[in-house]
Amino acid sequence: MSNIPKARELLRTLLDEYKLPLEAHRLVVRALREMNRRKAAFRAPRENKRLTPAERRKAKRLREMGFSLAKIAKRIGTDNLGRVSEAVSGKAH
Repeated sequence: MSNIPKARELLRTLLDEYKLPLEAHRLVVRALREMNRRKAAFRAPRENKRLTPAERRKAKRLREMGFSLAKIAKRIGTDNLGRVSEAVSGKAH
């Protein structure tokens, strides 16, 4: 999985601690500029309830058993595959 904050930190270290050729320095600076997110101008209100800790644990167990996200969602009783995906990947909010 990618880790943009860590990548930014590594690139900044590269700029701070190493003497790079000018063109390489410019490319690293350009790459750093591309690694910042802009806040969305509009964010829709949340419509689906969050999964409970017990539901997240169950989702992870079912995923380890090889269940698809759709089947896990059905077993848990939610129609939101996004919430299930977040839960099995450890990103549950």
